[in-house]
Amino acid sequence: MAGITGTFKAVKRALKAATDINPGEYRAAGIPVSCPHCHGKAFNESPNLGGGVNLACRKCHFVLWFAKKPDEA
Repeated sequence: MAGITGTFKAVKRALKAATDINPGEYRAAGIPVSCPHCHGKAFNESPNLGGGVNLACRKCHFVLWFAKKPDEA
């Protein structure tokens, strides 16, 4: 039964993530953030060890590091 419970929990987390739709667009110092590699404008956010935030391009996965979290557009 433990395996089934874990599966249900994973499905529940996935459904919650799917409903929390974030366009993933950001502005840093009032300027829209875009990927320097593919010019994508949508990013996934994750914290970094230095206390800032990383933005990973949803198109090519290039990672941008910021000391301070950019504003969501």
